[in-house]
Amino acid sequence: MKIYFCEKCGISIPLQEVVGGRATARDGKTYCHGCNPETAASGEDLKLYFCDNCRVSIPLQDVITNRARESGEKILCVDCGRLSQSQRAARRERIQQELEEKEESRYRLHFCDKCNTSIPQSHLVTGRAIVRGGRTFCERCHPRSDRKKSGSATTVFAVVVLILVFAGGYLALGAGKGLFAKTAPEVEGPNRDEILRAEIESSVKQTVDEQGALLDARLQKLTEALDAITEQSDNFRAGLRSLTGDARETGSSLAALRLLMEERLNRSDESLRQALDKLAVLTVRVQELKERPVAVAPRGGDTERKPDARPGPAEPQPAEPAPQPAAAAPPRVKTWIDQLSNKDAGVRFSAAVELGKAGFKGAAIRLAKVLAGDKDMFVRRAAARSLGELDAWVAVPTLIDTLTDKDIFVAIMASKALESITGQSFGFKEGLSRSELRKVVGRAKKWWNEHEQERTE
Repeated sequence: MKIYFCEKCGISIPLQEVVGGRATARDGKTYCHGCNPETAASGEDLKLYFCDNCRVSIPLQDVITNRARESGEKILCVDCGRLSQSQRAARRERIQQELEEKEESRYRLHFCDKCNTSIPQSHLVTGRAIVRGGRTFCERCHPRSDRKKSGSATTVFAVVVLILVFAGGYLALGAGKGLFAKTAPEVEGPNRDEILRAEIESSVKQTVDEQGALLDARLQKLTEALDAITEQSDNFRAGLRSLTGDARETGSSLAALRLLMEERLNRSDESLRQALDKLAVLTVRVQELKERPVAVAPRGGDTERKPDARPGPAEPQPAEPAPQPAAAAPPRVKTWIDQLSNKDAGVRFSAAVELGKAGFKGAAIRLAKVLAGDKDMFVRRAAARSLGELDAWVAVPTLIDTLTDKDIFVAIMASKALESITGQSFGFKEGLSRSELRKVVGRAKKWWNEHEQERTE
């Protein structure tokens, strides 16, 4: 909180004077009310604030601390600021009615309903006289039985009253014996005070014992509550230990999984290194075969024979040239084809992806077998995608059957490959029912039966 000091007299200026306008600030300097001649001459005082709803005065500290709520150019007290519009209207009417009743009772004379004495209005305002149950009581006559006492004061008061009751009863009993006896009462001996003291001590002891028993019962309840809280705390600790053990087991499982993944990656690196070694050997052999001369067998000529009048033995016809064999797979492609049979699903997946990138169509049949029979869904996805990249016409039947694969993403890859190869959209999409999927497969198979012979590979 900022502290203000007068630039002229050096005295600290209360914050309410700065907020209320009695202290002024000019040219960056603050002057108190007494040192500012204009303010002192005008006789200005602290600014008063009233609620614009209920017209009740607002304390200055509520304005300073912003507890009084401003609504536009209006200001509301703390009570009205918490209410809605309808509640504010009800509060305004209630306060107005109370003010009217006080105005009416301003000149009313009040008399005590018990002693019939007149009661000043100031006594009613300050609470010295009270109005209860429609009756008015002055300061001396209004009941005081509603004053509450608690704690040790109540206990001490009860003990004192009990002691006095026992003492009074004993004295009354002794006086009665002396008063109503047929003969003159005998004068008590010197043990009378001791007997009275003993009875008083006995009554006090009995009261103390009762209070002690009550305290023991409360202490027993507190002990039971403490035991219950201790048991709950133990259960909480046990649960926390169990959670800690589960977290440790989870960490151990994650560590084991990490080790397994690292082992598989090491295996994949080893397989890749072996494949590269084999590729280097095959490259050397291919280079040797290229440098070795190749013997070409001469073919029979197509010279014409003169006709012979005599029939002779039929001249043997030259054999038809054998069909050219398919292009041999490059060494790297052959390596990837061999890896399609690897036990590791990761190796098979990488091989299927690389075959699609290599563009060697001779691998289409092998990829189609992988698509139809591999157990790993990621390998089947890679095979379907690679068949689409190779434009494998011979794999269209397998792709059609794959539309019913149990993995939806494999079926989606097969549908995209079919659309890429055939240029046809058979209506496959995600979320089809079984009957709709059978219709899609039927349309695809019908189209294949009609256009199977259009292309040969």
